[in-house]
Amino acid sequence: MPTSKALLLAAAAAASASAFAPAPACSGLGLGVNVRATSARSAPVSMGLALGETFPADAAAKLGVKGKDAVVYFYGADGSPSCTKEAVAFDAANAEFKALKFEVVGVRSDKESKGEFAQRYSQRFVSDVDNSVRKQLGIKADLFGALAGRETYVIDKSGTVKLVFNSQFKPEEHVAKALEVAKLAASANKSGRQGSFFANFRLPSLGGKKQDEERNKVNKAEPARGGLRSMIPSFGGQKDAAPAAPTAGKAAAVKLNKSAPARGGLRSIKR
Repeated sequence: MPTSKALLLAAAAAASASAFAPAPACSGLGLGVNVRATSARSAPVSMGLALGETFPADAAAKLGVKGKDAVVYFYGADGSPSCTKEAVAFDAANAEFKALKFEVVGVRSDKESKGEFAQRYSQRFVSDVDNSVRKQLGIKADLFGALAGRETYVIDKSGTVKLVFNSQFKPEEHVAKALEVAKLAASANKSGRQGSFFANFRLPSLGGKKQDEERNKVNKAEPARGGLRSMIPSFGGQKDAAPAAPTAGKAAAVKLNKSAPARGGLRSIKR
């Protein structure tokens, strides 16, 4: 048997076995899920980015998801059976993703893109020219390079990776994993906003013993002379103090004014 034919048969056998392998369990802390799914390769799947890493800003800009909560899934070719299943599944769940404020973007090679394929579905599609983004992220091919790697990322507005999922032969599971993480992230964001509101919320003061003591202390203090404080009427609980008795000098001046007629003015010209 020729060597090339033997390699193809071996690859097909490996693909068939992986197609019926049990689904990988989610693992990870917090909202992230870093799943190592089975594939046609005998070695463990080597995913491009790890959970908690930052999605490259220039790559996010190329895909139109910079500064957004987004689901970015890489697939092989428009119209292939598995890729069509994945696109259909994401299309069915797209309304839920939109309600959670997540944008779904499908990415395939520019050489494998077909315009009529993208027009069938509600999510947005991007053609990765020369697989530049794939290469930048380090997404490996399957079946000895025969199939482009199928890998899904969930990223937040800061570009932090919340999910990495790789499975060539379970296209619908990409949607389920991404939706699960998007729901958790949306719930956490909502809880964070509510916590921030209540943390900064303060009820207006309705008085109290301490406040009454401070107010009484101010009222008992000697009033300031001049300035704005001297012009502000007192609304304290204490009665206003009686006016101070005039000093000796002032009393004498008042007595003199009463006894001596005023010089000048109307009184001085009275005949």
